[in-house]
Amino acid sequence: MGNLKNRKKYKATLLSIVMRAVYGIGFGIIALTTCVLIFLYFTAKKGIFSAKVYPNIELAIVIIYLCIVVCFIIFIPLMTVKRIRKRGQSILNVTEKIKEQDLDFNICLSGVKEIDQILESMDDMRIALKKALETQWRLEQNRKDQISALAHDFKTPITVLKGNIDLLQSSKLDDACKDYVEDAKISLKQIETYLSQLLEMTRAERGYVLDKQIIDLGEILDNVVSVITRIADEKEISIISEKEKENICLSADRTLLERVFNNLISNSLDFTSQKGVIKIILTTEESNAVISVTDSGCGFSPNAIKHGMEQFYMDDTSRGRKNHYGLGLYIVDSIIKQHDGTIHLANDEITGGAKVTIHIPLMKE
Repeated sequence: MGNLKNRKKYKATLLSIVMRAVYGIGFGIIALTTCVLIFLYFTAKKGIFSAKVYPNIELAIVIIYLCIVVCFIIFIPLMTVKRIRKRGQSILNVTEKIKEQDLDFNICLSGVKEIDQILESMDDMRIALKKALETQWRLEQNRKDQISALAHDFKTPITVLKGNIDLLQSSKLDDACKDYVEDAKISLKQIETYLSQLLEMTRAERGYVLDKQIIDLGEILDNVVSVITRIADEKEISIISEKEKENICLSADRTLLERVFNNLISNSLDFTSQKGVIKIILTTEESNAVISVTDSGCGFSPNAIKHGMEQFYMDDTSRGRKNHYGLGLYIVDSIIKQHDGTIHLANDEITGGAKVTIHIPLMKE
């Protein structure tokens, strides 16, 4: 709306509104009293109401008078409160907008001095907050661009190093040199993993470009489970997959959802001990597909349930593991949110292991 300080044309103050109510009550009672006295004077003078016919006429008039006075005392303050509340609604509207982080709006003045002074201060705060957030957003965007560019720039020298290491391994080296080359190859592989995670993080922050198509969720889960089952068999871990029905279809990015399920089931596999069980259930609930992945591992700690989907969060107390970088659930959450879904972390009441539940909207018929 611009600077509201140039619009200090107050029509009233809170004090003036309250005083008007007080004056209204006072003048109303005075006017009513005057009318009653005049009425009593003329009726007594002309003998309209006989004491024999109306023995309690004075008492009736007093009761009616008091009732009207009470109505004045109640009605006028209620109307005053309603008026002040209506004028003060602008403050509630502004706070609600700021709470929703919507800072691009106009503030309407109420015409009451004290309320408008608050609105002016809130408008100054809105403008300052908007500028600060825009600056922060630009800095954050620059940071993401720099990280992404840096990660891509590292790919070329890493490719050169990999080629040279492969050449060294194919040449005649003594045992000590072979060990050095092997160590270099392992370290280079770790650097590649770090860069891959870094690039994945920047993609999740920016938002993935969705290639939506009609997919059968059960089919995708079956494909992911069939691949991971081979790894699970080596650890003697049982994977149980259940579907409420066939052909649970929705509009989604097939590749990204495969990544979500692969990530969740792989995590459960990492944190489930030998001869454990991983259970995957696909159902529908109202207009959503519901996928739950439950394992028989050590479960989430209270902190992990609260912060597990935050970027770089790593739980040291329960499910912390080497080669995990605190990005898995963050990336899963980013993908699910882009599909207008939700993800919930908990511990299973029966097994005590971790339970991840995902809700994704089904296709609208």
